[in-house]
Amino acid sequence: MKSYIKIENNKPTGSIYGQDYMEKLFPEHNFSSGPPANYAEIILTPRPPVPRFHKIIVKDYTWAGGKLYDTIEVVPMTLAEKETEVERAKLNFYRNTGYNSWTYNTQLNVFEPPFQPTNPVQGGRYEWNEQNQNWTLIGVEEPPSAT
Repeated sequence: MKSYIKIENNKPTGSIYGQDYMEKLFPEHNFSSGPPANYAEIILTPRPPVPRFHKIIVKDYTWAGGKLYDTIEVVPMTLAEKETEVERAKLNFYRNTGYNSWTYNTQLNVFEPPFQPTNPVQGGRYEWNEQNQNWTLIGVEEPPSAT
């Protein structure tokens, strides 16, 4: 599917839109003859996996063959962006689980309970009880039998 971006003063501006959305914005336009006036087709660089606390930025745009191409770079987030990302992760975790006593480990990118189960049963599956601040054994997985 093709993507488009608005052009002002020969420079891209605003958001990138897919062709389906553009066809709704411009129902009378024949896209087989090119983009609507003041828009250009943009060829997006494939986005690589982005490590935690990094982001993709568009460094530049290049015109070639009547189309616009982006040049991207993966860069570390600023300290403020990292803090915002951590706060967002915490808020989502606490809303979805109710485990307000758990803490976020930024090094491992995981939420950790106040403590691990004490004297765990081998093969035991545990569930955290936030109200009582303890672990509840909810099942035991039997080890595979040797045949």
